[in-house]
Amino acid sequence: MITVDLLMSTHPCADWPRERVERLVPRMDCRSWSAFAASAKASRWRRVSVDDLTLTACRYAAAHHRADVLVPWVQHVTRLRVDAQRKRYPHAPAGVVAAWDALDTWDGTAATARGIRDRACDVWRSAAAARAAAAAARAADAAAADAAAADAAYVAYVAADADARSSMLFDLCARLDAAMRAA
Repeated sequence: MITVDLLMSTHPCADWPRERVERLVPRMDCRSWSAFAASAKASRWRRVSVDDLTLTACRYAAAHHRADVLVPWVQHVTRLRVDAQRKRYPHAPAGVVAAWDALDTWDGTAATARGIRDRACDVWRSAAAARAAAAAARAADAAAADAAAADAAYVAYVAADADARSSMLFDLCARLDAAMRAA
Protein backbone atom coordinates (compact mmCIF):
# COMPACT_ATOMS: atom_id res chain seq x y z
CA MET A 1 0.00 0.00 0.00
CA ILE A 2 1.39 3.39 -1.02
CA THR A 3 0.92 5.93 1.79
CA VAL A 4 1.83 9.55 2.33
CA ASP A 5 4.47 8.48 4.83
CA LEU A 6 5.96 5.99 2.37
CA LEU A 7 6.17 8.65 -0.35
CA MET A 8 7.63 11.20 2.07
CA SER A 9 10.24 8.64 3.18
CA THR A 10 11.74 8.89 -0.31
CA HIS A 11 12.57 12.57 0.34
CA PRO A 12 10.78 14.02 -2.69
CA CYS A 13 11.99 17.25 -4.22
CA ALA A 14 10.90 20.66 -2.98
CA ASP A 15 8.05 20.67 -5.54
CA TRP A 16 6.42 17.85 -3.54
CA PRO A 17 5.94 19.03 0.05
CA ARG A 18 3.87 16.88 2.40
CA GLU A 19 0.72 18.97 1.82
CA ARG A 20 0.84 18.33 -1.92
CA VAL A 21 1.47 14.61 -1.42
CA GLU A 22 -1.48 14.46 1.02
CA ARG A 23 -3.71 16.00 -1.66
CA LEU A 24 -2.39 13.58 -4.31
CA VAL A 25 -2.75 10.24 -2.52
CA PRO A 26 -6.58 10.21 -2.14
CA ARG A 27 -6.95 10.76 -5.90
CA MET A 28 -4.65 7.87 -6.83
CA ASP A 29 -4.97 4.08 -6.67
CA CYS A 30 -2.50 3.30 -3.91
CA ARG A 31 -2.92 -0.48 -3.61
CA SER A 32 0.51 -1.12 -5.13
CA TRP A 33 3.30 0.58 -7.06
CA SER A 34 1.88 -0.75 -10.33
CA ALA A 35 -1.62 0.52 -9.48
CA PHE A 36 -0.14 3.88 -8.50
CA ALA A 37 1.67 4.13 -11.85
CA ALA A 38 -1.45 3.05 -13.75
CA SER A 39 -3.44 5.70 -11.92
CA ALA A 40 -0.85 8.33 -12.86
CA LYS A 41 -0.97 7.22 -16.49
CA ALA A 42 -4.78 7.29 -16.46
CA SER A 43 -4.59 10.93 -15.43
CA ARG A 44 -2.33 11.45 -18.46
CA TRP A 45 0.60 12.03 -16.07
CA ARG A 46 -0.91 15.35 -14.93
CA ARG A 47 -1.03 14.44 -11.25
CA VAL A 48 2.49 13.05 -11.17
CA SER A 49 4.96 12.78 -14.03
CA VAL A 50 6.69 9.65 -15.30
CA ASP A 51 10.01 11.10 -14.15
CA ASP A 52 8.77 12.03 -10.65
CA LEU A 53 7.24 8.61 -10.11
CA THR A 54 10.30 6.78 -11.46
CA LEU A 55 12.59 8.76 -9.18
CA THR A 56 10.29 8.10 -6.21
CA ALA A 57 10.23 4.34 -6.90
CA CYS A 58 14.01 4.27 -7.33
CA ARG A 59 14.52 6.19 -4.11
CA TYR A 60 12.15 3.82 -2.31
CA ALA A 61 14.04 0.78 -3.60
CA ALA A 62 17.38 2.32 -2.63
CA ALA A 63 16.22 3.46 0.82
CA HIS A 64 14.78 0.06 1.63
CA HIS A 65 17.93 -1.76 0.51
CA ARG A 66 16.20 -3.41 -2.41
CA ALA A 67 19.37 -4.02 -4.40
CA ASP A 68 17.68 -7.24 -5.53
CA VAL A 69 15.14 -5.02 -7.31
CA LEU A 70 17.01 -1.85 -8.20
CA VAL A 71 20.27 -3.24 -9.63
CA PRO A 72 18.61 -5.77 -11.99
CA TRP A 73 16.15 -3.07 -13.08
CA VAL A 74 18.97 -0.60 -13.82
CA GLN A 75 20.79 -3.30 -15.79
CA HIS A 76 17.57 -4.05 -17.71
CA VAL A 77 16.90 -0.39 -18.47
CA THR A 78 20.53 0.15 -19.46
CA ARG A 79 20.32 -2.71 -21.93
CA LEU A 80 17.06 -1.35 -23.34
CA ARG A 81 18.61 2.10 -23.81
CA VAL A 82 21.73 0.61 -25.42
CA ASP A 83 19.55 -1.41 -27.78
CA ALA A 84 17.60 1.73 -28.72
CA GLN A 85 20.84 3.63 -29.32
CA ARG A 86 22.23 0.81 -31.48
CA LYS A 87 19.07 0.91 -33.62
CA ARG A 88 19.09 4.70 -33.83
CA TYR A 89 22.80 4.94 -34.71
CA PRO A 90 23.74 1.77 -36.63
CA HIS A 91 26.99 3.31 -37.94
CA ALA A 92 28.32 4.58 -34.61
CA PRO A 93 32.07 4.97 -34.17
CA ALA A 94 34.04 2.07 -32.71
CA GLY A 95 34.53 3.83 -29.36
CA VAL A 96 30.78 4.23 -28.92
CA VAL A 97 30.17 0.60 -29.88
CA ALA A 98 32.79 -0.46 -27.31
CA ALA A 99 30.96 1.56 -24.61
CA TRP A 100 27.66 -0.06 -25.63
CA ASP A 101 29.26 -3.51 -25.45
CA ALA A 102 30.58 -2.73 -21.96
CA LEU A 103 27.14 -1.52 -20.83
CA ASP A 104 25.50 -4.67 -22.24
CA THR A 105 27.77 -6.82 -20.07
CA TRP A 106 27.79 -4.56 -17.00
CA ASP A 107 27.76 -6.65 -13.82
CA GLY A 108 25.81 -4.09 -11.76
CA THR A 109 28.68 -2.94 -9.56
CA ALA A 110 29.57 0.70 -8.98
CA ALA A 111 33.27 0.12 -9.68
CA THR A 112 32.55 -1.37 -13.11
CA ALA A 113 30.10 1.43 -13.87
CA ARG A 114 32.75 4.04 -13.02
CA GLY A 115 35.23 2.29 -15.31
CA ILE A 116 32.73 2.22 -18.17
CA ARG A 117 31.93 5.89 -17.56
CA ASP A 118 35.60 6.89 -17.51
CA ARG A 119 36.37 5.02 -20.75
CA ALA A 120 33.28 6.54 -22.40
CA CYS A 121 34.34 10.03 -21.28
CA ASP A 122 37.78 9.49 -22.83
CA VAL A 123 36.15 8.44 -26.11
CA TRP A 124 33.79 11.41 -25.95
CA ARG A 125 36.63 13.89 -25.33
CA SER A 126 38.66 12.59 -28.26
CA ALA A 127 35.62 12.69 -30.55
CA ALA A 128 34.51 16.12 -29.32
CA ALA A 129 37.14 17.98 -31.30
CA ALA A 130 36.21 16.17 -34.51
CA ARG A 131 32.53 16.79 -33.88
CA ALA A 132 33.14 20.48 -33.21
CA ALA A 133 34.96 20.88 -36.51
CA ALA A 134 32.25 18.98 -38.38
CA ALA A 135 29.54 21.02 -36.64
CA ALA A 136 31.20 24.28 -37.62
CA ALA A 137 31.35 23.16 -41.24
CA ARG A 138 27.71 22.04 -41.17
CA ALA A 139 26.61 25.29 -39.53
CA ALA A 140 27.99 27.23 -42.46
CA ASP A 141 25.86 25.16 -44.85
CA ALA A 142 22.76 24.75 -42.67
CA ALA A 143 19.41 25.85 -44.05
CA ALA A 144 16.02 26.48 -42.44
CA ALA A 145 14.74 23.16 -43.80
CA ASP A 146 17.47 21.33 -41.90
CA ALA A 147 16.45 23.05 -38.68
CA ALA A 148 12.79 22.14 -39.24
CA ALA A 149 13.71 18.51 -39.94
CA ALA A 150 15.84 18.38 -36.79
CA ASP A 151 12.97 19.83 -34.75
CA ALA A 152 10.56 17.23 -36.15
CA ALA A 153 13.03 14.42 -35.39
CA TYR A 154 13.49 15.69 -31.86
CA VAL A 155 9.73 15.84 -31.30
CA ALA A 156 9.40 12.26 -32.57
CA TYR A 157 12.29 11.18 -30.32
CA VAL A 158 10.72 12.82 -27.26
CA ALA A 159 7.37 11.14 -27.95
CA ALA A 160 9.03 7.74 -28.40
CA ASP A 161 11.18 8.29 -25.33
CA ALA A 162 8.10 9.08 -23.21
CA ASP A 163 6.64 5.68 -24.13
CA ALA A 164 9.94 3.98 -23.28
CA ARG A 165 10.18 5.80 -19.93
CA SER A 166 6.62 4.81 -19.13
CA SER A 167 7.25 1.12 -19.87
CA MET A 168 10.47 1.24 -17.81
CA LEU A 169 8.55 2.74 -14.89
CA PHE A 170 5.88 0.03 -15.07
CA ASP A 171 8.63 -2.62 -15.10
CA LEU A 172 10.20 -1.12 -11.94
CA CYS A 173 6.80 -0.93 -10.22
CA ALA A 174 6.09 -4.57 -11.04
CA ARG A 175 9.47 -5.58 -9.63
CA LEU A 176 8.83 -3.57 -6.43
CA ASP A 177 5.38 -5.17 -6.04
CA ALA A 178 6.82 -8.65 -6.49
CA ALA A 179 9.59 -7.98 -3.97
CA MET A 180 7.11 -6.56 -1.45
CA ARG A 181 4.87 -9.65 -1.83
CA ALA A 182 7.86 -11.96 -1.41
CA ALA A 183 9.06 -10.16 1.74
